[in-house]
Amino acid sequence: MSQDTIPFNFDIDRTPADPPLQFRVLLDGVPVYVMSTDSDRVQIEINDTDDVIEHELIFEMSNKQPSHTKIDDNNQITEDALILIKNISIDNINVDQLWYNSSQYKHNYNGSSDMITDEFYGSMGCNGTVSMKFTTPFYLWLLEHM
Repeated sequence: MSQDTIPFNFDIDRTPADPPLQFRVLLDGVPVYVMSTDSDRVQIEINDTDDVIEHELIFEMSNKQPSHTKIDDNNQITEDALILIKNISIDNINVDQLWYNSSQYKHNYNGSSDMITDEFYGSMGCNGTVSMKFTTPFYLWLLEHM
């Protein structure tokens, strides 16, 4: 069995929030990144083996509070705290659209509803998780999902 690593990269940005939103990334249940600045280019190394292995990558947002959302007299949101994720690439291949089509955003509107599974388009506005399952070797998975 040979083993190499492939880079998983993405840009993260968050709108100003007080208290700050919290964000971390888990690979197979293990934290591999915790946001420490307002914006960042994140790179995580993923083991890429000859054996087929299923992985799950999770983006997790927390600490969003009702005070983070400003609503006007017409019940329209005028300001909101968000985490934005873009320029997602694996092994230098942009997979934004593939990620958006294949991932699941699970949240409960910050405690105001039952847990739902929603689509993900690059922004997280509710405490919850965005999960994506994939297998290695990565190129085999990529060929099956393109």
